Amino acid sequence: MSWKASFCSGVCAVAIAAPVAAQSQTSTESSQPDSSAVQSPASSDEQAMQIGDIIVTAQRRSESINKVGMTIAAVTGDELLQKQISSPSDLQRIIPGFTAQPTPYAVPVYTLRGVGFYDYSLAASPSVSVYLDEVPLPYSSQTKGISFDLDRVEVLKGPQGTLFGQSATGGAINYIAAKPTAVPKAGFDMSFGRFNTLDTSGFVSGPLTGTLNARLAVRTVQSSEWQKSYTRDDELGDKNQFQGRLLLDWQPTDRLSVMLNLNGWTDDGDTQAPQLVALDLQGPPLPELTNYPLPPQNARAADWNRRPLRRHDRFLQASGHLVFKVSDAVHVDSITAFSKLRTRSRLETDGFSFSNLDVSIEPSFIESFTQELRLSGDTDRFNWTAGASYGHDRSSDVQRFEFDIATNNRLIPGVIDFELSENFARQRVDTYAAFAHAEYQVLDTVKIRGGIRYTDIKRAFQGCQNGAGAAATASSYTNLNNIIRAAAGLPPLAPLGINDCATLNADTLEPGVVVNTLKEDSVSWTGGVDWTPASGLLFYATVSKGYKGGGFPTLGSLFSSQYDPVVQEELLAYEGGFKLSLLDRTMQLNGAAFYYDYKNKQVRGKIPVPIFNLIESAVNVPKSKIAGAEGQIIWAPVKGLNVSGSATYLSSKIKRFTGFAVSGVTQDFAGSRLPFTPTWTANGDIQYEWRVSDRLHAFGGASLAYSSSTNASIGYPNLYTIPSYTTLDLNIGIKSADSRWRATLWGRNVTNEYYWLNVQKANDTIIKYAAMPATYGASFSYRF
Repeated sequence: MSWKASFCSGVCAVAIAAPVAAQSQTSTESSQPDSSAVQSPASSDEQAMQIGDIIVTAQRRSESINKVGMTIAAVTGDELLQKQISSPSDLQRIIPGFTAQPTPYAVPVYTLRGVGFYDYSLAASPSVSVYLDEVPLPYSSQTKGISFDLDRVEVLKGPQGTLFGQSATGGAINYIAAKPTAVPKAGFDMSFGRFNTLDTSGFVSGPLTGTLNARLAVRTVQSSEWQKSYTRDDELGDKNQFQGRLLLDWQPTDRLSVMLNLNGWTDDGDTQAPQLVALDLQGPPLPELTNYPLPPQNARAADWNRRPLRRHDRFLQASGHLVFKVSDAVHVDSITAFSKLRTRSRLETDGFSFSNLDVSIEPSFIESFTQELRLSGDTDRFNWTAGASYGHDRSSDVQRFEFDIATNNRLIPGVIDFELSENFARQRVDTYAAFAHAEYQVLDTVKIRGGIRYTDIKRAFQGCQNGAGAAATASSYTNLNNIIRAAAGLPPLAPLGINDCATLNADTLEPGVVVNTLKEDSVSWTGGVDWTPASGLLFYATVSKGYKGGGFPTLGSLFSSQYDPVVQEELLAYEGGFKLSLLDRTMQLNGAAFYYDYKNKQVRGKIPVPIFNLIESAVNVPKSKIAGAEGQIIWAPVKGLNVSGSATYLSSKIKRFTGFAVSGVTQDFAGSRLPFTPTWTANGDIQYEWRVSDRLHAFGGASLAYSSSTNASIGYPNLYTIPSYTTLDLNIGIKSADSRWRATLWGRNVTNEYYWLNVQKANDTIIKYAAMPATYGASFSYRF
């Protein structure tokens, strides 16, 4: 067992040895972290029969979810543990309209209601923002280790640009950590499942002094391999993860409170190997490629290069949240945060047991600093917030490529022989913003709200492609560049060194580092009205405009024009919905309809280059739209029984865009659907708990998730289809009547549904990323 697992076990041991006095304080605590904190008080009968009121902070203040005029999915920490939701990507099993695509470079892409940006480079700005206790994680690559010891997760759907920044056109995911307590508490959770997966976490919480409370939580995940080579005896896919968080809550006076958050994670597990779908050769056929067998149709079968496929990721973040009450109605918030991600990994991207295109992420990093200062007021009829923020991000992304057996090495025999190639991209981003948001209770039944944010953003970029220390590659770049220069009537270049930049300036055809900047500003806004004609009934309507900033592609480039940025995208959104409590609060119905008008949506497309014809790059789709509707039902018909279901319908269409299809021909894509927009996503859940004795309860349940088919590429080519799928999760167990301990048997994807979440072009192949097969196991939780 690693030192990380030992450390976590040690913390769990400390939790077990917590003082007996703490047990008397927590005799009625849930077996999961502090989930009771998000529900309004109720009698024991009401807790059994009525649906609790979840308190959310979607608008930067605490309020009932049923009184907020927006679509919010809130999941308690209890539910997350019960349903084995252990990463942001797992949320797609319980949140309709949310998808998470795995990518060749192990950077997840999050999408809400079809709004997302499919770019798998390390420093790609997402369309769905992720926060931990109001502190942003600006890049999806930083979010991996966030999901543990949580009070709840809030998923806000639709543009959130006024309160949550420029890049929240799709929505925002807010993780709320379980907070330090004024009385001693402790607990642990252990789970063991298929592939020898051991998931262990624990926490200790309590006062250090009369004004200072603390909470320490850790988690480790260890597992064996789950993928199997179908051409040899080899396995891949083990996990080796560690996560930790220390929270300090200091309240020296009644008016001042300070929350410090130190958190981090490491990941030293294997990277996933994709499955070979088909060949898509870039040059003359090679027998090693054309005779290679396709994998069996199951999730575990894949192939990869024999070298170790490992990642070595390290993430640390420190943040401070200061709240000063100017008066009972007005307070000042200051949130300061710094984070750093260091990453290095070896990746399989072609589906072969040799190198057709193998990628290594050489030592790379992202550093982020954010500062937000805001003033807020809260009265019976008028609530307002105004503030400003600054963000500074710095990144270095270094990608190395290997082409041992590849057809592009045969495009010009004797001239091109790429052994290795390396691409580096360095970026610096400075973001300034000022914002304001207000709500006014016009009548007892009518509330109006509005907000505005001005954002100014500057991106500085440097990048180029070089020979990665390989003499044959440097010679190939020299030959290739001289062919291009000769065609333009220019004299030949001197031979390039093994690490010299080979990217040609598009104007002068001189090689060197590409330097560019992108300056953009925008005004996001929102306006809406809430109408409460009766108790337990809310109608709302919202119009908002949001922006996602432009950016630079970070793929290898022969010409500087391949680094040309995409400009910011603009989303105008219309939404109307309702929230209705029925049958003495034993049933909740929610519904919404929305229409998104897109300008310059950023997608992964193709651009032409000499010799190699077409390569991938980011492009703007001038005009597109997404329309849809959502519905949700939560029902507690009898004591112990809870039934829920929800669904999202999407209709996406490109209105205007002419570009290059994957076949290489120019195509008018008007009328085509946008990538990664399944028409239907839905889930259903039923949970039942019954009394066995005065001290023992039993429980069991089932969860179903469905997604209709979609496509991973613009134009919906057949080989890039992602078929529909349905997964079934089950659980059954026993718990103490006071919920101090719980033992569960569980299964995920128990029908062993074979499905995949992404399809990608990789040099001479088309590949797909399969989801996990059936997993099952047992877990045990205890609270002191």
